[in-house]
Amino acid sequence: MKINSVYSNFYWGDKHEHRHIHWLNWARFTKPRVAGGVGIKEILSWNKALFLKWFWKLKEGASCWSVWARCYLLRGEDPWLIKGRVGDPRGWKDLLSIRDGFFEAVGGVNKDVGLLDECSTGKKFFNAKAYNLSAGWTPAPRKIGCIWESLAVPKHRVVCWTAYLKRLATIDLLQYRGFVYVNRCVLCYSDCESHEHLFFACPYASSVWGSVLVWFGFTRRPWSLSRELEWVLLHCKTRRPIHRAFRAALLATVYHVWRERNARIFQDRSMEADKLSSRIKFDVCCRIYGYIPCSLQNELCFLLG
Repeated sequence: MKINSVYSNFYWGDKHEHRHIHWLNWARFTKPRVAGGVGIKEILSWNKALFLKWFWKLKEGASCWSVWARCYLLRGEDPWLIKGRVGDPRGWKDLLSIRDGFFEAVGGVNKDVGLLDECSTGKKFFNAKAYNLSAGWTPAPRKIGCIWESLAVPKHRVVCWTAYLKRLATIDLLQYRGFVYVNRCVLCYSDCESHEHLFFACPYASSVWGSVLVWFGFTRRPWSLSRELEWVLLHCKTRRPIHRAFRAALLATVYHVWRERNARIFQDRSMEADKLSSRIKFDVCCRIYGYIPCSLQNELCFLLG
């Protein structure tokens, strides 16, 4: 679909004269966050979910349109079994086509009617629920939900999500595609670059994240990104300000380590680990001041200094 291509090209920075590698299928972005995606609406599926609402109106029979449709379109027939007739309005034919598509997707008429019941409460129909149920998303690991902490900067969340899926353009992936031949981490120059190395086996990245851990009062050594997210799920999963701030700090660290790596490769400039950790702390403090009420900031006074 053309509009999905526009979205995808914008995200990956494509232009007419220069195209980038799309490291992730756009279908991953259109999944809801609970299913491991970003939650961007897939336009065609969303349009089908909105069409399903019209059948719910027919079922409820409370609107003027449903009364008219029963008299002039259904003519006493079952809306789930009726076939299109010659002379029917184009919109009605499209609606029947969408209905048939749902039959195939959910496995029959009975399940389609059950889907309507699941998507409605009383006299209200939930479009988003119809969109998710009709697509049949499967839940993602719970630890990936920690990435979507609302206190964190949005671009920090997306970069961390991409890093968790191991789809950042690291040198090992570029080497696999034949773009580069030498793999060396530009942050430590002591090992090959990969997602596992950058987050956080690299001595430079480990030093940065270790400084942030000390800031929060932890003395343990840094772990891999996947293990850090598992630890967050076990120990920092509540809505307490300190837990929210820790999740935001983890996402900010992933983002700034990746940005520092790119700055060294493309701009030939570098920053010491202690200065980078100070920038991460500054980002987190700014978000705390901007998004956490003053009445709840007492728990974070040791961070805010």
